[in-house]
Amino acid sequence: MKLAAKFEFLFNFSFETCCIALTSLESLVLLDQNIKNIKLINYRESKDLLKEGYNVSENYSIIEVEVDMHFPFPINQPRKLFYSISFQYDPKTCTLYRIVKPYLPDSIDPLKLFEKHKFFFKMNENEKEELIDCRLLFVFSLTSIRKLNDDQILFTQINCNFY
Repeated sequence: MKLAAKFEFLFNFSFETCCIALTSLESLVLLDQNIKNIKLINYRESKDLLKEGYNVSENYSIIEVEVDMHFPFPINQPRKLFYSISFQYDPKTCTLYRIVKPYLPDSIDPLKLFEKHKFFFKMNENEKEELIDCRLLFVFSLTSIRKLNDDQILFTQINCNFY
């Protein structure tokens, strides 16, 4: 199944408040009840990426996460997401950009993307991880949070999901 959507909102809050509320991992769990658990795998800033040979600007960072999702009926099979989130701030336009794109762990055979896979999965924060059958979910997303004035933000997000 493929889904795509674009959202655009004006928020009457400060730029900093919107950036924190709309991009933090903790906020994602609060905003999306289908997310059962998020695990931070890796975090790198511009200086780390430059040392690794990447050509990135000064205001750039990347995090890699592993997400456990479980949707209501009719999508009963738990979903596992592996994605990287890059952030870049443009001081000229006062805009924070967030790009989400999937990555494939080395343990997954690319020829078996749409088959069930055994993953450790957590249904909620208080439970232990269990090894269960999951399907992969691939998320592509572009978000921009642009400061219009001290108390007004333009939030734009385009999402594409494949599962």
